[in-house]
Amino acid sequence: MGEDVALRLAEARRTAREDHLSARLDLGRFVETLPEAEALVSREPQRERPVELLMRALAGNGRTADALAAYDVFRERLADELGLDPSEHLRRVHLRLLRGELVPGGPVPEEARSPAVVRLPRPLTSFVPRETEVGAAVERLSAARLVTLTGPGGSGKTRLAVEAAATLVERAPDLASGGVWFVGLAPVRRGADLPDAVASALDLRGQAVFQARAAVLPQSPLERVVSFLGERAGLVVLDNCEHVVADAAALVETLLSRCPDLRVLVTSREPLGVGGETLLPVPSLEPPPEGTGVEEAGSYPSVTLFSERARAALPGFTVNADNVGYVVRIIRELDGMPLALELAAARLRAMSPAQLADRLRDRFRLLTNGSRSALPRHRTLRAVVDWSWELLDEPERRLLRRLAVLPGGATLESVETVGSDPDAPDGTVAGDDVWTVLFALVDKSLVVAEDPEREDAPARYRQLETVRAYAAERLAASGEEERVRDAQARYARDLWHRGDPELRGPGQRAWLARLSAEADNCVAAFHWAVERRDAALALELVEYSQWYWALDEHWQQTNRWSGQVLELVGDAPPEGYEVAYASCLFHCSGEMGLGRAAVLERLDRVEQVLAGAGLRAEDHPVLVLCLVYRSMADRHHGGRARVRLEESVREQGDPWARAMAYLMLSLLDAVHGEADRAVERATTALESMREVGDAWGQCNAIVHLVDVVRYTDLERCRRLLDEGIALARRGGLDGVVSTFRARRTQVLVDLGEVEEAERDLKRLLGGPAEDEHRVSLRLTHIQLAARRRTPGRGLAAPGRDRTGPGCPGRVRPGLRRTRVAGAGGRPRLGRRRHGPGLARGGPRVVALPVRVGADQRRGPGHHGVHGGGIGSGVGRVHARLRGTAARGPRHRLAPGPPGA
Repeated sequence: MGEDVALRLAEARRTAREDHLSARLDLGRFVETLPEAEALVSREPQRERPVELLMRALAGNGRTADALAAYDVFRERLADELGLDPSEHLRRVHLRLLRGELVPGGPVPEEARSPAVVRLPRPLTSFVPRETEVGAAVERLSAARLVTLTGPGGSGKTRLAVEAAATLVERAPDLASGGVWFVGLAPVRRGADLPDAVASALDLRGQAVFQARAAVLPQSPLERVVSFLGERAGLVVLDNCEHVVADAAALVETLLSRCPDLRVLVTSREPLGVGGETLLPVPSLEPPPEGTGVEEAGSYPSVTLFSERARAALPGFTVNADNVGYVVRIIRELDGMPLALELAAARLRAMSPAQLADRLRDRFRLLTNGSRSALPRHRTLRAVVDWSWELLDEPERRLLRRLAVLPGGATLESVETVGSDPDAPDGTVAGDDVWTVLFALVDKSLVVAEDPEREDAPARYRQLETVRAYAAERLAASGEEERVRDAQARYARDLWHRGDPELRGPGQRAWLARLSAEADNCVAAFHWAVERRDAALALELVEYSQWYWALDEHWQQTNRWSGQVLELVGDAPPEGYEVAYASCLFHCSGEMGLGRAAVLERLDRVEQVLAGAGLRAEDHPVLVLCLVYRSMADRHHGGRARVRLEESVREQGDPWARAMAYLMLSLLDAVHGEADRAVERATTALESMREVGDAWGQCNAIVHLVDVVRYTDLERCRRLLDEGIALARRGGLDGVVSTFRARRTQVLVDLGEVEEAERDLKRLLGGPAEDEHRVSLRLTHIQLAARRRTPGRGLAAPGRDRTGPGCPGRVRPGLRRTRVAGAGGRPRLGRRRHGPGLARGGPRVVALPVRVGADQRRGPGHHGVHGGGIGSGVGRVHARLRGTAARGPRHRLAPGPPGA
């Protein structure tokens, strides 16, 4: 009796289960019922009901061919084992299947749909917001069926892929209604094993078992994958394809061609190269700029990631005023690479941020503490790059290590010069075209191709600092480091030699941009020349680059280099290098602590060296300043140096040199009290600079004109400054634009146009120009406040000493001053002989804006020339030679003095 009850209950349970499956099939839940139907058929292969359910589930999933095969297998089994045919009911089901009637004819109601199968890994750490990249990935997946996330190892491609897949399910569920699967390919060693890995991730092993038990000819893993995905609207994520990229490309192409509604998201260090592929480079997290404060730093995802991982290693860690500088330095040094930041943050268990920042020069030894659960190639920073290196062929390895000698990046020209094999045909490396190898390294995410700021500028190629440090190690071990560094240094010398004259003409803007991009490479070349004790190369680099560094406000660097070269060369110039040697002497002559006599003695030495080679200072664009400084040191304005400058204007055949001589003489005229002649010569200089197309020279002439006419013709000042702003914009001189705007604000205050002045001042305060012109802007602010309290005031009344905005805060005897006569009087320049203070009646006294002040370095990443006037450097030397101690903000257009 008990056995009968058990059998009856078992049969009832089986029937209920099959009825339940049938009801779910009626609701269109084909995906979730298929595994159970397969299991029923596997357990009872001779019963019709499970076969019917399996046929309906397969047909509902778009696998009509598999459904027909299941019927044929069952029919043959019955005939072979029992000598029977399928029932009439099952034959009708078969007929409906042939007619296509089992395939769903319309959309399933939303409430009846089962949720999509989403099989994505669950990360153990938080995802630092990368909304831009996630949004871009989802957008591309919505428009294309194959999207490949590319980037160097450790850039966060896998995490981004997982987040993008999850976001696609939320934002576009129809595109992933058939399911989402993650397939990790890192453990796969052979391309032939890829279909097995995908089948395993799709959980298709049960189907293979069913086919084996049913004595059906087994399908290959690829066929099972294609049959399963069929016409599903699903997404497959293939992670880490770079080591099997060719086989992965073939697999993806097959899946996409045979599964029309399938989408594939790939992560790889290089593209698959399949038709229809859409690439999405995954950059490192943006590092904050140098000098970023605590509040601003917290808005950068790179800082957020570092802070969160640091708190996991060191509870209570926060980025504060004491450590923000070190944190920013760490992040910048590691290029914002997520994996490197995580490894660095973990080190805070054993060292302070300051110690960590100081020791990152040995980053591969330091960052070795990755998670034990991570892939071996993600446990240390060296392993990350080692993995990429092992995947390279010989030409790629050679070029990658050679590019390490270009810290500022490279153009195609420099890649060809530095990267080619020395004894092979030009432009080849290990038998391959060097450009082709370069582009392959870009595809493999080991070289970054940077878009130029201007469309007519060439693209640049650079390595992340971690990759460059690794490549430098490989270069040192290769035995070719000396040859490659020497080739780079000589390429830099030749480039600066070509660019130097172009900086004084219509090609100035293009060459400023080009040389600015190559500045770090020039520095590397000079250091190599000194290290090799190659005096000739070091002298040439100083000579050819000095004008660029002058325009770029880096005279101090030239001064340091000059001292190193003189120490290397000795007391006498090598034959043929007299100009370069004299330039080094000149740049070292401004050590004002030696005293006036010593400085003049060094200037004499400069001219002696030039004379020995039959040359003159007035014929050189930089060394002509020797005459200017001498003239300023003279007790009267008719000295020999001034006479030589006057003669050079008449004799000079170079239009640019003649224009510069006019500008220098204009400055000397102003210093020696000849206002009318100063205006005349500055105007001539401006017109001449226009003719030669030198935007920097025109800006200097405009600044000097404004200085001279500031207290006699404010309307002309405004017109000149408006012209200067437009000119600086066209010339790409962004820093100069800020200088002109700051001066224009001062002029507007003097003109009584308070509202317009306030608008300009608000744009300048709080911006990058504030640090450059801090004193003058604050003085303008004070003047605006005073003007609002006393509306309608014009210029300061006669008898009042009003220090103009930006003039020295303290004036001592010896500084030239401007006396402006009353109405209708002519301006004249004279020496103030009674010390600082207000004029005692008569015409008011205003300090001539030839300014002295400490140098302020540019912000990181800023290209171009920065503001000021030619009086900045010359005036500073004049003040020192005369023994003055005026202080205040200086102009920043012209080259500064030697040794400043």
